[in-house]
Amino acid sequence: MAKEDKDKSPFVAIGASLAGILMVIAVLFLIFAKDQLTYLLGIAWGFVILGVFLGFFAFLSGRHKK
Repeated sequence: MAKEDKDKSPFVAIGASLAGILMVIAVLFLIFAKDQLTYLLGIAWGFVILGVFLGFFAFLSGRHKK
């Protein structure tokens, strides 16, 4: 566990939120649209690219705080 006096890392928050959203989308695809699983690959790559850009901006904001 992180100490309470330290700030929480935005990298962990970004990854956790994107992974949670992707997991929900994957489960919904598996339940309702088994024939359309090829679209899930595109959605997953979209979240990967979004995570990279958000992580980059979080890195830049962390550099400016110091």
